[in-house]
Amino acid sequence: ISILNTICKMREDGYLAIESLDVEIHALDFSGISLNYYEELIKSLNDTYRQYGINVNLSKHEVDITDDNLVKAKIDSIKNSVNISPKNGVGSDPRFLLLCSAISGVNKQQFIDYFSNSYKTIAKSFQGKNSAFLWVEPLSKKNWLPLHWVEFMARFGITPSDGKAGDSYIVKQSYNWIDPYILKPVFTEGDYFLMDLAQS
Repeated sequence: ISILNTICKMREDGYLAIESLDVEIHALDFSGISLNYYEELIKSLNDTYRQYGINVNLSKHEVDITDDNLVKAKIDSIKNSVNISPKNGVGSDPRFLLLCSAISGVNKQQFIDYFSNSYKTIAKSFQGKNSAFLWVEPLSKKNWLPLHWVEFMARFGITPSDGKAGDSYIVKQSYNWIDPYILKPVFTEGDYFLMDLAQS
């Protein structure tokens, strides 16, 4: 949603041309409540998106992300639906942008035991030209993202295609957002990790 809103703002200010952009969002989460919350947010913004030439289609998938078999089956289903029955003009050779966030509450061993296989499957399944993986985590004293994600890549042999390594992919950024529960601004910093998934 933040990326789409940024595109709208850049088109409004004339930095980007207003032309047709078809976006198909597949949201995977174990929480149906969270999925419904973001569905309502997108519905509330659809008129604005259309004003700036953006057509958005959202599909929700309630999935246990700790079960790699379920994740793999869902990914196969999503890729099949995109390639065989494209929606909103999405072509047969689409660009994929994978977005992940807010897993930093999980400690290292839990991540390795319950999540790392599924995250490997996700990263590997969408390797291809024009595809990328963006991971955002709140900045914490545990240095969660730099420690776990770089180690995770090395363990599974996921090598960024342009040859960069380690912390060169980690970017720290200050930002603020409205907490959906307390409805107040939160000012913090975050770690951003962006990896090109092009086949090497």
